[in-house]
Amino acid sequence: MARFELGEARAALKDVEHVLTEVPDPSSNKEAVELKQRISETLKQAQSKDTRGASSENVPVDQGVVIAKDAGTSGWRRMEIVEASDDESDTAPVAKEASSPADGFKRMQIVEDDDDDEAEDVVAEPERPEMFPDIEVQYTRQGIETAKNQANSLFTKGS
Repeated sequence: MARFELGEARAALKDVEHVLTEVPDPSSNKEAVELKQRISETLKQAQSKDTRGASSENVPVDQGVVIAKDAGTSGWRRMEIVEASDDESDTAPVAKEASSPADGFKRMQIVEDDDDDEAEDVVAEPERPEMFPDIEVQYTRQGIETAKNQANSLFTKGS
């Protein structure tokens, strides 16, 4: 069914014939028989158009596949892909000559900064004054617990 809808009538006919040989029971393959009839009618119409010379809408495709009868509504078009030869050399576009800067501007040279220079340029920053010099915390576990308890008690007092 999918190949038929894609316009591959001959391949679809082969698929349907394969299904009919695999499922010989007529009650089980009603849809396959109907599809085979539709495909046969499509192939007959395509052959009659070819014989009349009105094959401008039908484009023959590789492996005997026939494209749908109305190419305008199918949305698919056959395109020819042509590869460029290697003999042609790819030339870079010619760079323009350096122009003089407009009035009021001066030309500057752009220099990239190396990461190595940062280590040499390190200047000792002045020590910042402590934000709360009256609060002292010992840098131990017990010191932090003591400071936390003191802060909680000050918070509950409202000071």
